[in-house]
Amino acid sequence: MARKRNPWKPGKNKISNTEMGLALVMLLGVLAAGGLVKFPQQKILMTMGIVLALGVSLIVLLIVRQYRRNAKVREGLRKLEFELVDMLGGPAFERYVGAMLERLGFRSIKYTAHTNDHGIDITAKRDGLKYAIQVKRYTGMVGKAEIYPVTSKRHELGRDVAMVITNSYFTIPARNYAKRAGCELVDRDELARWREELD
Repeated sequence: MARKRNPWKPGKNKISNTEMGLALVMLLGVLAAGGLVKFPQQKILMTMGIVLALGVSLIVLLIVRQYRRNAKVREGLRKLEFELVDMLGGPAFERYVGAMLERLGFRSIKYTAHTNDHGIDITAKRDGLKYAIQVKRYTGMVGKAEIYPVTSKRHELGRDVAMVITNSYFTIPARNYAKRAGCELVDRDELARWREELD
Protein backbone atom coordinates (compact mmCIF):
# COMPACT_ATOMS: atom_id res chain seq x y z
CA MET A 1 0.00 0.00 0.00
CA ALA A 2 1.39 3.38 -1.00
CA ARG A 3 2.28 5.67 1.88
CA LYS A 4 0.46 8.98 2.03
CA ARG A 5 2.63 12.04 1.93
CA ASN A 6 2.54 14.17 5.07
CA PRO A 7 1.21 17.58 3.94
CA TRP A 8 3.15 19.29 6.73
CA LYS A 9 6.48 17.79 5.68
CA PRO A 10 8.57 20.11 3.44
CA GLY A 11 8.86 18.89 -0.13
CA LYS A 12 10.89 19.84 -3.16
CA ASN A 13 8.86 23.03 -3.68
CA LYS A 14 9.06 24.24 -0.07
CA ILE A 15 9.19 27.98 0.51
CA SER A 16 12.68 29.25 1.27
CA ASN A 17 13.53 31.26 4.39
CA THR A 18 14.05 34.36 2.23
CA GLU A 19 10.60 34.08 0.67
CA MET A 20 8.96 33.44 4.06
CA GLY A 21 10.76 36.43 5.56
CA LEU A 22 9.70 38.71 2.72
CA ALA A 23 6.08 37.61 3.05
CA LEU A 24 6.20 38.27 6.81
CA VAL A 25 7.64 41.74 6.29
CA MET A 26 4.87 42.56 3.79
CA LEU A 27 2.21 41.33 6.23
CA LEU A 28 3.64 43.41 9.06
CA GLY A 29 3.74 46.40 6.74
CA VAL A 30 0.05 46.03 5.97
CA LEU A 31 -0.88 45.77 9.65
CA ALA A 32 1.31 48.71 10.60
CA ALA A 33 -0.03 50.89 7.79
CA GLY A 34 -3.62 50.12 8.76
CA GLY A 35 -2.96 51.18 12.35
CA LEU A 36 -1.16 54.40 11.49
CA VAL A 37 -3.69 55.86 9.02
CA LYS A 38 -6.77 57.48 10.61
CA PHE A 39 -8.75 59.12 7.78
CA PRO A 40 -10.93 56.99 5.42
CA GLN A 41 -9.65 58.54 2.18
CA GLN A 42 -6.08 58.02 3.26
CA LYS A 43 -6.90 54.43 4.18
CA ILE A 44 -8.33 53.79 0.72
CA LEU A 45 -5.24 55.21 -0.99
CA MET A 46 -2.98 53.37 1.41
CA THR A 47 -4.84 50.10 0.80
CA MET A 48 -4.57 50.52 -2.96
CA GLY A 49 -0.85 51.19 -2.65
CA ILE A 50 -0.37 48.16 -0.41
CA VAL A 51 -2.33 45.91 -2.77
CA LEU A 52 -0.18 47.12 -5.67
CA ALA A 53 3.01 46.57 -3.67
CA LEU A 54 1.85 43.09 -2.68
CA GLY A 55 1.09 42.26 -6.30
CA VAL A 56 4.51 43.41 -7.47
CA SER A 57 6.19 41.51 -4.62
CA LEU A 58 4.28 38.36 -5.49
CA ILE A 59 5.40 38.61 -9.11
CA VAL A 60 9.00 39.07 -7.97
CA LEU A 61 8.72 35.99 -5.73
CA LEU A 62 7.35 33.92 -8.59
CA ILE A 63 10.15 35.09 -10.91
CA VAL A 64 12.79 34.26 -8.29
CA ARG A 65 11.36 30.79 -7.71
CA GLN A 66 11.14 30.09 -11.45
CA TYR A 67 14.72 31.26 -11.96
CA ARG A 68 15.93 28.92 -9.21
CA ARG A 69 13.97 26.05 -10.71
CA ASN A 70 15.35 26.75 -14.20
CA ALA A 71 18.88 27.01 -12.80
CA LYS A 72 18.51 23.52 -11.29
CA VAL A 73 17.24 22.19 -14.59
CA ARG A 74 20.18 23.73 -16.48
CA GLU A 75 22.62 22.30 -13.95
CA GLY A 76 21.05 18.86 -14.34
CA LEU A 77 21.32 19.05 -18.12
CA ARG A 78 24.97 20.10 -17.91
CA LYS A 79 25.74 17.13 -15.63
CA LEU A 80 23.93 14.79 -18.01
CA GLU A 81 25.80 16.26 -20.97
CA PHE A 82 29.17 15.72 -19.31
CA GLU A 83 28.22 12.16 -18.38
CA LEU A 84 27.54 11.55 -22.07
CA VAL A 85 30.78 13.32 -23.03
CA ASP A 86 32.69 10.95 -20.74
CA MET A 87 31.33 8.08 -22.84
CA LEU A 88 32.64 9.48 -26.13
CA GLY A 89 35.61 7.96 -27.87
CA GLY A 90 38.75 10.01 -28.48
CA PRO A 91 37.92 11.21 -32.03
CA ALA A 92 34.30 12.00 -31.09
CA PHE A 93 35.49 14.03 -28.10
CA GLU A 94 37.85 15.96 -30.37
CA ARG A 95 34.89 16.86 -32.62
CA TYR A 96 32.88 17.93 -29.57
CA VAL A 97 35.71 20.22 -28.44
CA GLY A 98 36.22 21.53 -31.98
CA ALA A 99 32.55 22.47 -32.28
CA MET A 100 32.75 24.31 -28.96
CA LEU A 101 35.91 26.14 -30.02
CA GLU A 102 34.20 27.30 -33.20
CA ARG A 103 31.29 28.73 -31.23
CA LEU A 104 33.79 30.49 -28.95
CA GLY A 105 35.29 32.34 -31.89
CA PHE A 106 38.11 30.06 -33.05
CA ARG A 107 38.52 29.82 -36.80
CA SER A 108 40.41 27.64 -39.33
CA ILE A 109 39.81 24.60 -37.13
CA LYS A 110 41.53 21.50 -38.47
CA TYR A 111 41.83 17.99 -37.05
CA THR A 112 45.19 16.29 -37.44
CA ALA A 113 45.68 12.65 -38.43
CA HIS A 114 45.98 10.32 -35.46
CA THR A 115 49.22 8.85 -36.75
CA ASN A 116 52.30 11.00 -36.21
CA ASP A 117 50.25 13.96 -34.91
CA HIS A 118 53.13 15.21 -32.68
CA GLY A 119 50.72 15.36 -29.73
CA ILE A 120 48.50 17.89 -31.51
CA ASP A 121 44.88 16.99 -32.24
CA ILE A 122 43.48 20.34 -33.38
CA THR A 123 44.95 23.45 -34.95
CA ALA A 124 42.99 26.70 -34.92
CA LYS A 125 43.26 30.48 -35.01
CA ARG A 126 41.79 33.24 -32.87
CA ASP A 127 42.62 36.93 -32.50
CA GLY A 128 45.55 36.59 -34.88
CA LEU A 129 47.17 33.75 -32.91
CA LYS A 130 47.75 30.20 -34.11
CA TYR A 131 46.84 27.46 -31.61
CA ALA A 132 48.18 23.93 -31.23
CA ILE A 133 45.60 22.02 -29.17
CA GLN A 134 45.91 18.63 -27.53
CA VAL A 135 42.59 17.01 -26.52
CA LYS A 136 42.56 14.41 -23.72
CA ARG A 137 39.45 12.42 -22.86
CA TYR A 138 40.56 10.86 -19.59
CA THR A 139 39.07 9.01 -16.64
CA GLY A 140 42.10 9.81 -14.46
CA MET A 141 44.26 12.85 -13.91
CA VAL A 142 46.23 14.30 -16.82
CA GLY A 143 49.94 14.47 -16.02
CA LYS A 144 52.99 16.33 -17.27
CA ALA A 145 53.84 13.60 -19.78
CA GLU A 146 50.60 14.25 -21.67
CA ILE A 147 51.31 18.00 -21.88
CA TYR A 148 54.95 17.86 -22.94
CA PRO A 149 54.41 16.82 -26.62
CA VAL A 150 52.24 19.79 -27.58
CA THR A 151 54.53 22.28 -25.83
CA SER A 152 57.66 20.87 -27.45
CA LYS A 153 56.24 20.76 -30.99
CA ARG A 154 54.24 23.98 -31.25
CA HIS A 155 57.17 26.14 -32.37
CA GLU A 156 58.31 23.54 -34.91
CA LEU A 157 54.82 23.66 -36.41
CA GLY A 158 54.65 27.47 -36.38
CA ARG A 159 52.05 27.73 -33.61
CA ASP A 160 51.92 30.64 -31.16
CA VAL A 161 49.92 29.06 -28.32
CA ALA A 162 49.82 25.55 -26.89
CA MET A 163 46.61 24.40 -25.23
CA VAL A 164 45.49 21.14 -23.61
CA ILE A 165 41.78 20.47 -23.11
CA THR A 166 40.42 17.59 -21.03
CA ASN A 167 37.17 16.30 -19.57
CA SER A 168 39.17 15.49 -16.44
CA TYR A 169 41.67 17.43 -14.28
CA PHE A 170 45.40 18.10 -14.29
CA THR A 171 47.91 17.04 -11.66
CA ILE A 172 49.79 19.73 -9.75
CA PRO A 173 53.11 18.89 -11.51
CA ALA A 174 51.30 19.19 -14.86
CA ARG A 175 49.95 22.61 -13.92
CA ASN A 176 53.36 23.78 -12.75
CA TYR A 177 54.99 22.59 -15.97
CA ALA A 178 52.27 24.19 -18.14
CA LYS A 179 52.77 27.50 -16.34
CA ARG A 180 56.51 27.44 -17.03
CA ALA A 181 56.00 26.35 -20.64
CA GLY A 182 53.28 28.92 -21.33
CA CYS A 183 50.67 26.26 -22.10
CA GLU A 184 46.97 27.02 -21.53
CA LEU A 185 45.06 24.32 -19.63
CA VAL A 186 41.32 23.73 -19.84
CA ASP A 187 40.03 21.19 -17.33
CA ARG A 188 36.54 19.85 -16.68
CA ASP A 189 35.43 22.92 -14.70
CA GLU A 190 36.69 25.37 -17.32
CA LEU A 191 35.05 23.29 -20.04
CA ALA A 192 31.78 23.57 -18.10
CA ARG A 193 32.21 27.36 -17.92
CA TRP A 194 32.72 27.45 -21.67
CA ARG A 195 29.51 25.48 -22.03
CA GLU A 196 27.64 27.96 -19.82
CA GLU A 197 28.81 30.86 -21.99
CA LEU A 198 27.23 29.17 -24.99
CA ASP A 199 23.79 28.68 -23.34
